[in-house]
Amino acid sequence: MDTPSEEMAGRRESVDPDVETVRRAERAVPERSRRMVHYAILALIAAGGAVGAVGRWAVLALFPPSPSHFPWSTFWVNVTGSALLGFVLLLLLVQFPSGRFARPMVATGVIGAYTTFSTYAVEADTLLARGHVAVGVAYLGGSVLAGLAAVWAGMAAARWVLRTERWLASAG
Repeated sequence: MDTPSEEMAGRRESVDPDVETVRRAERAVPERSRRMVHYAILALIAAGGAVGAVGRWAVLALFPPSPSHFPWSTFWVNVTGSALLGFVLLLLLVQFPSGRFARPMVATGVIGAYTTFSTYAVEADTLLARGHVAVGVAYLGGSVLAGLAAVWAGMAAARWVLRTERWLASAG
């Protein structure tokens, strides 16, 4: 019996369903044009990242965290980022399924730079190292649970928007 890796060696399966569509489309495009598209995507991710990083900086500047208290500013940045990610990605996937530029710019760039795993980890470590175990554990677990709930809520809101849009279109 083949192991899963040996079984997969004969097939090229994509994790993202868009990848195979993009691969087929790229075969028909000259190499130089493909490179230009990749550079454009990287530039859009960088531009989106600049916007997201400034947004996070603004929140953390307005509400600086204290090393001995629950880091509410980072918590809310990550929770709102999770909600935005669920909302925006679902809308983009439904409304622009073959769009190549919006998802990398918004999801990877803006929201990826707005949210922060590294600050979350450092703040949790600081809380635990300074003996604030209950607050640190609450922050670690609460952030994960609130982030998951926020993604679900963002996706539910996007589905509601899409249903409302379809209902308005059919009524008009």
